[in-house]
Amino acid sequence: MKVILISNPTATAEESTLINNLFNEGLAFFHLRKPNASEHEIGALLQQIDEQFYPKIALHQHHQLVSRFNVKRLHYTEHQRKQATIAQLKDQKEKGFILSTSIHQLESLNQITEFDYSFYGPVFNSISKKDYQSVVPLDFKVEKHINTPAIIALGGINDKNIHQIKTMNFDGFALLGFIWEQPKNAIANFKIIQQTLKETYD
Repeated sequence: MKVILISNPTATAEESTLINNLFNEGLAFFHLRKPNASEHEIGALLQQIDEQFYPKIALHQHHQLVSRFNVKRLHYTEHQRKQATIAQLKDQKEKGFILSTSIHQLESLNQITEFDYSFYGPVFNSISKKDYQSVVPLDFKVEKHINTPAIIALGGINDKNIHQIKTMNFDGFALLGFIWEQPKNAIANFKIIQQTLKETYD
């Protein structure tokens, strides 16, 4: 089960320390998403993260930073995906980049190629965005599509509902609000997720 943590969209106190500690606790993948941050701000945050974790980090903005940091994961928003050409994406794949994107309608899976995985949601009511409500019924199941190797559940995921992710046929899930709503509890809440996963899937 692929577990991804998405960054708090705004700056968080002692953020780089928390990110390093989360990686040390076993975090597998981290998506650095800060829509309003400048290239300088994203670069400054990356400089404070232990470089051994760079291969586990995906950039949502300022993809050009890969020339300075050993980051091999690039995320494309829906807008970025529509602007990119197949040739550009294939070139990045040939250079060893792992590509991800986001979709909001499952029909979009039929239009996606060259991506290693895609976020889909909100699966549950969002924790961080109170008006971001679930778009799927509880008996929902993903129908896998050959063009997208993995589909990642996004939205409102916590220790109480991750058991539903597997029955919905997702390949993994992304965390955001459950970890960052109270940054002082980020490590403790991540450990709760780890324990719940062990109890649910082992």
